[in-house]
Amino acid sequence: MQRGFEAVGGKLTLTPSALRFDSHVLNIQRGSTEIDLRRIVSFKPAKAKFFGLLPISDNAFVVTLADETEHRFIVRGREDWMKAIADAIEAQHQA
Repeated sequence: MQRGFEAVGGKLTLTPSALRFDSHVLNIQRGSTEIDLRRIVSFKPAKAKFFGLLPISDNAFVVTLADETEHRFIVRGREDWMKAIADAIEAQHQA
């Protein structure tokens, strides 16, 4: 997850109702971020950024919430993650 200048390492998990990121203990910025899928208004492919500024690779996506907060996640298998998130959001709308 990109938090300011730091690319925070950790584990991203998708549940039926949330997207959750738990940082590794070795990061400067630690902690968890949990995003309720109902708060997501959009998500799109993005570039990972070196020091939060310089685009370096195409393995990230940005999630935008209803309050316009953005969260950038750096992952392997970006397209698979984005499809899984879209499917989970669709399932919530159908429930």
